[in-house]
Amino acid sequence: MGASSFANEFARLASVRGDGQAAQSTHVTLFDMGRSLGGRQASRGSRDWPGLSVAHGAPGFHVTSPEAMRLCEPYIASGDLVEWSEADFGHTAADGTFTRGAFPGKGFFACPLPEARYFSGPLCERLVADAPGVSFQGSTMVHQLERWPASETPGGVAWRLKGKDGKVLGDFDYLVVASTAPASPRWTRVFGGQPPLAAAAASPTIAKECPELNQALGDIANLDVDPVTAVLLAWPPNHPATPALLELPFRKLTVSNTEGGLERVVLGSWTPTKGESTASDAPLKGVSMVLHSSAPFSRGVADVYGATSTAATLGKEIRQMRDLPTCGPELWE
Repeated sequence: MGASSFANEFARLASVRGDGQAAQSTHVTLFDMGRSLGGRQASRGSRDWPGLSVAHGAPGFHVTSPEAMRLCEPYIASGDLVEWSEADFGHTAADGTFTRGAFPGKGFFACPLPEARYFSGPLCERLVADAPGVSFQGSTMVHQLERWPASETPGGVAWRLKGKDGKVLGDFDYLVVASTAPASPRWTRVFGGQPPLAAAAASPTIAKECPELNQALGDIANLDVDPVTAVLLAWPPNHPATPALLELPFRKLTVSNTEGGLERVVLGSWTPTKGESTASDAPLKGVSMVLHSSAPFSRGVADVYGATSTAATLGKEIRQMRDLPTCGPELWE
């Protein structure tokens, strides 16, 4: 449950033997409420603009261990993963001064380049695509977990997963929960009802076989969560603003003065899969932009609509970026 990068790598490892060959008797199913793989690294597309892919959460990831680098190497060689440099990062100070090449890091994972190598690309999709016996069921809410002692289970099935409507999603020998959502009190506030894992923990069978579960539920309940609101924007290749946006001197910008609500700006490019080309048949590029709010801003506008809504306020903030290099006032009009 949960199609994060951890879950995808676990699924890949579970589907292969120690020598890297397919484990013929193993089948792994990934369930996620999102439409696509990746969790915080998932992307959004558009039916109207084929080829558009916007990373609305984490635009990439940094790697600090040799094991993780070995995992990434084949995807770097194939071009699926693209490495970022210091020049791809930018920072605006409280007085508005722009500095290029500031890789901030954060929390436990704060690790400045080049000690950490930073990549973007469809890592989760590639992990699952290269793993035999792994399937993905997106837009699926696992609403109920049932457990039987193995000795009483026909065929050795130990876990049954059900959807919101009570429909059986599948029977499984093992269950791995790679998300805090099914165990968090936030589930009740967002979806209603008891969190599925908390409800399952009340079962005498599960309580007996998984004595550590209640402790884990307590730890998850005490986790602090900072909400972030993301506004997704995109321009097609033929838009007059696109060339200037592609020339902006950063791919990820952090903002020190977050009083206006804006904390990060992430730029990306995309190539239409049909319809537009140059005279030389070289593909044209569109541009995407994701605005990430600060946590206090997101808390304050969670239930607000209209002129003071999230989109309106962050839109006003981004229009104030007109003093960045290569951006004239006309870009934002």
